[in-house]
Amino acid sequence: MQKKTKRKKNIITLVVLTLTLMTLGASCQKKQETGTLYGIITDKVTGEPVKGVNVELLSTDHKTQTGADGWYKFTEVNIGEYELQVTKQGYSFVKSQVSVQNNSVRSDAQIEFVPTFQYNGHTYMVAPDAGGAMILTYAHYSYCQELTVYGYSDWRLPTKDELQQMYIDKDKIGGFLDKVYWSSTYSRRASSGDLYYCILFSTGDVLEGLPSSFLHVRPIRIEN
Repeated sequence: MQKKTKRKKNIITLVVLTLTLMTLGASCQKKQETGTLYGIITDKVTGEPVKGVNVELLSTDHKTQTGADGWYKFTEVNIGEYELQVTKQGYSFVKSQVSVQNNSVRSDAQIEFVPTFQYNGHTYMVAPDAGGAMILTYAHYSYCQELTVYGYSDWRLPTKDELQQMYIDKDKIGGFLDKVYWSSTYSRRASSGDLYYCILFSTGDVLEGLPSSFLHVRPIRIEN
């Protein structure tokens, strides 16, 4: 009698376990809800659509490039919160939060053209003029290190050679004043203190300045 009861209990347990596994399997097979994310990427200044922009939904496999009309589209995106990253060489970096629902969600972005120059096999981005003269210590340790512009925060002072290339390309880069600009390159020790190279952008003359001198600043960063 006890053996029959135990056998009956085992059968019931097996049936319950089987039903549980079937339920779990059905749940796993249930298709996850998805939505569509789309938008247009335009130039911040002109308002025109930008072609060839890399658009990526981070932490997913959704990546694409905009066409001539500036539009992108991702279909069958799992519902949730994401970071949308927008990049194009020579333009500002944009990252934004998007919420994908079980419908169509639009998320546009504007990117800004960044002045660049080529030197020693690299492309350099150039930040706007600081808007005023400053001493070298402040320019290097405060202004550049705290600067965030075009979506980037890794700006620094140019070296003497980089600054000379910037002078050569000053018309292409634009935005320079006919003032003296700091480089980060140490020149020599004078009786009054250390001297650093700087360049007068009205003539291209290479000068030497004390760190306490008030000169202008155009920070740079390597794009690639």
